Amino acid sequence: MTKKERKAADREPVGRTVQTRDEFFEEQETYRKPGYENKGNYRKSVVVDSHNGDLILVKLTMNSPKGESLEDEKKSKYKKNTHVETKDDEGNRIRFGKKFIKNSRKKNLSNRDVAIIKKAAFSGESNRAKNNRNKAREIKGRPKI
Repeated sequence: MTKKERKAADREPVGRTVQTRDEFFEEQETYRKPGYENKGNYRKSVVVDSHNGDLILVKLTMNSPKGESLEDEKKSKYKKNTHVETKDDEGNRIRFGKKFIKNSRKKNLSNRDVAIIKKAAFSGESNRAKNNRNKAREIKGRPKI
């Protein structure tokens, strides 16, 4: 596999949406969304970056008044000052599997929408943006800033 092919394969899941539950994310193990205790995977998330199969996710919302609309996706929204998620409830890095199930390719977000979400999550000088950048650097094996 050439360097170009490896790079393309590494970026392949960016924009892919995932179905999961809030309690499958790190530091939210005890959270149970009211009314959804016995329902399936209700939380839609999007892959904004990846490295060697490890995923960096941002949670999407459907009906939050704090959510910002996306350009191409009309139903889903994102929160401007959002956390990126890199670990599951057991402290392992997030990968596609039993807890994080891929949606069909029809539900992928466009590159433009992913760029908007990444800009909101990673840019700026706030502590949350710095923490998000450090989480992404850790996944990619780079030192924290």
